[in-house]
Amino acid sequence: MEKSRGTEALLALEDAAPDVLFETVPGTDIQLWPLLRWPITRSMAAAELNTGSVRRAVTRKDLLERAVRRRLPNPFASSRLRSPAPALFVVDGGTFASVPEGRKNWLVEDHALAIPGSVILQERALDRFTRRADRPTFAETYSFEDAAAAVRALAKSNPPNSGVVAFAQTAIAEVYRRLEFDVDESGIAEAHRQLMVRLARAPHTLKYFQRLLDATQPSHAFVQTGAYGDRSHLIKLLKSGGTHVSEHQHGWIGPSHGAYNHGAAMREPALSACVPDTLLTFGDFWSSNVRFANRTVAVGKPHIEERTVAAHTSGGPRTEVLIISGMYEREEMMRFTLRVRDALPDGWTVALRPHPAERSTVHALYRGLVGQSGVRFDQAPDVYESITTSAGVFGLASTVLYEALAFGCPVFVIDSPLADLTTDREIFGERIANDDSLATAVATVVETQSTGDRRTKDPALLEYIWKSGSVQNFVDFVGKTTITGTTRSING
Repeated sequence: MEKSRGTEALLALEDAAPDVLFETVPGTDIQLWPLLRWPITRSMAAAELNTGSVRRAVTRKDLLERAVRRRLPNPFASSRLRSPAPALFVVDGGTFASVPEGRKNWLVEDHALAIPGSVILQERALDRFTRRADRPTFAETYSFEDAAAAVRALAKSNPPNSGVVAFAQTAIAEVYRRLEFDVDESGIAEAHRQLMVRLARAPHTLKYFQRLLDATQPSHAFVQTGAYGDRSHLIKLLKSGGTHVSEHQHGWIGPSHGAYNHGAAMREPALSACVPDTLLTFGDFWSSNVRFANRTVAVGKPHIEERTVAAHTSGGPRTEVLIISGMYEREEMMRFTLRVRDALPDGWTVALRPHPAERSTVHALYRGLVGQSGVRFDQAPDVYESITTSAGVFGLASTVLYEALAFGCPVFVIDSPLADLTTDREIFGERIANDDSLATAVATVVETQSTGDRRTKDPALLEYIWKSGSVQNFVDFVGKTTITGTTRSING
């Protein structure tokens, strides 16, 4: 995999370690740079690769429903947490697989079960009106939405003062001045907007999170997307109390991912305190491809172990191929989807799987595919359901491409600058670059389906990418983790 210009510019800035990176927000001890780092990274990615995020539209009806539900007693509210817990898992609540009992958080639930007394705290709203099928299967799951709603209100009624606003403007200008990468005015303005949202909420979030920590006193915390910076002040608070903070890898990481590659400044105590102590990866492949400020430990992914066993024992005809969105060049992705459909035999279909951030607006984003014969949108919550029933997988850049290998599914990478940064030719082979290579790929998919030969890759390669024995690896990691500066014990 290649490195991106933007990420290398980010690391060069951190290696130079100018004073602006070590500033704290006026009137607080909150470090500025971890809050600003990801908005800066996104602005460079947008300029370099023409990638973009999707902002979810919140309707007036949504706001009204939230307001009504917040006023009613909620047995799942974070304010209900009053007892110590040895481990706290902080997640967004969006990584789930639907099972008969409800929603299983495939990212952390198996690991939470391995530490008796653990608590999962999710961002996603959860209350007595949540359908049973949509409730988490892990009994001790609570929602931080009660506190988040209060934080949003406080951020609006008590926004950053003029001194903080001026400080942020000066800091952003200084960072972009020193950054060896050109970002246009609109990109800078968007980074500034994102930073101000974070600055408005951070001090208020700290107050609510402190109350939660006083109640739970965890020895270990696992913080999803902890390296993205928006929770950096919470990580600092956890670590200051002696809690060891880890982050579970939740998706693709590599040398061009700005959140997981750090320069020298991020290894200095003031900034290292804002980054998880340990990044728990899916395998040594992922650990070896990032320059993380602190430690990486390969533990694997329980969900893929469970589902691949089931997939290899299931049969049935497969006459659909799966195309994975990379939130990149959507017009070209729509054209490619139709090319694949046209190249497939009669009776076959194509399923385009949007990125999670695209799901709510997929019909608007991929308007050219709406109503097309032989094409559908795959919205299954668990992508493994989709892989299991697919005859082949095509994509630009996604962890799903690596996951499909473990299912013995033929996988093909669409040639693009984004693919250069996210996939390894030695693993996936030649890319789909023209009509001939597409025809060859489709022929391979059809032949594999007709023979029923869903062979896995070299077992050693799969072990390198997806470390086996994930739950035991996790238990071993927790058992060896030393908490310094505190009398808390991982084992209770």
